[in-house]
Amino acid sequence: MIRLSVITGEPDIPLLHAELKKRFGKKIKTIDTFFSGWNFWIFEILDKTCSKSSGIEFLCRNLGITREEVIAVGDNHNDLDMITWAGLGVGMRNGMDTVLREADYITEKTNNENGVSEVIRKFLFGMKE
Repeated sequence: MIRLSVITGEPDIPLLHAELKKRFGKKIKTIDTFFSGWNFWIFEILDKTCSKSSGIEFLCRNLGITREEVIAVGDNHNDLDMITWAGLGVGMRNGMDTVLREADYITEKTNNENGVSEVIRKFLFGMKE
């Protein structure tokens, strides 16, 4: 599999998606991810079968874990497929709107405030913050 990542600005994102779709159709997959801490975008060109959910699904199949037992936590476009695939999809409080709309649960805390710790405490250990 080949993966190509390009650091770019937000104005280029729609053009890159459109041009690559026009040239390659469904032979590839494109995804964009915004890194707010550094204020830049990464535009990725991937094999059409490559995704975070397919990686998790592979691990689960080999470890005997069901989809319903999986908690996936994310905040950006590149996390969306695993959040919708998992038994419990969690969006970080500071996540992109597209992620938050699809999440089963949204953290009270952000990435920078230990939001993942909140998920572990709440769903794995049944603890309240």
